[in-house]
Amino acid sequence: MPTIVRLQHCILRMYPYDHDPPHFHAVDKNDKEVMIDLRDLSVMRGGLDRRAMRELLDWAEANREGLWENWEYQQRGNE
Repeated sequence: MPTIVRLQHCILRMYPYDHDPPHFHAVDKNDKEVMIDLRDLSVMRGGLDRRAMRELLDWAEANREGLWENWEYQQRGNE
C-alpha cells in the first residue's frame, strides 16, 4: 500500500483500486489503524490515539484537495 505521508505520530496510506466510498488508511506508532472517509473526514473504522488522530485530521483538512487527487490517481491503478 503506497504511503501518502509520514507524520510525526502516524502514517497515511491508500490502496490502488480500493473500494468506495473514497477513503484513506492511517496507522499510528502503536499499530492502531483507522480508515477515514474523504468526503467528510469521518472515521469509517478503527481509531488512533488522541494525539495521532488530531495530527491526522488537521493534516487531512489542510491537504484535502491533494488527498482527492491521490484517490483518483490510485483508482487508476497507480502506485
